[in-house]
Amino acid sequence: YLYMEYCEGNDLDFYLKQHKLMSEKEARSIVMQIVNALRYLNEIKPPIIHYDLKPGNILLVDGTACGEIKITDFGLSKIMDDDSYGVDGIDLTSQGAGTYWYLPPECFVVGKEPPKISNKVDMWFHW
Repeated sequence: YLYMEYCEGNDLDFYLKQHKLMSEKEARSIVMQIVNALRYLNEIKPPIIHYDLKPGNILLVDGTACGEIKITDFGLSKIMDDDSYGVDGIDLTSQGAGTYWYLPPECFVVGKEPPKISNKVDMWFHW
């Protein structure tokens, strides 16, 4: 069995499509919570790259932009263990990438070697 926390609210993508606009205070609250969550994922050992961060994977716990958020869908996440994580990052494998519209530029590099990714791919989502 797999037990997961139930989150009654909507995701950020749904919220943005319904409301079109968000106040600076609401946006700042959401961004700061995302940054704190990413900081945590990067500080634990071994660090984790989410790799599919997008508004649809940000849950608004109570359905409003003022409350707590949860990051969800770690299906494409990468664990940066010592065996596969070098100074430049880990190889982007063929097992799949995140959502096309939210991928960072380094995921589109074509060459003889697979592109290297690091925890920086999660920050691209913000811009």
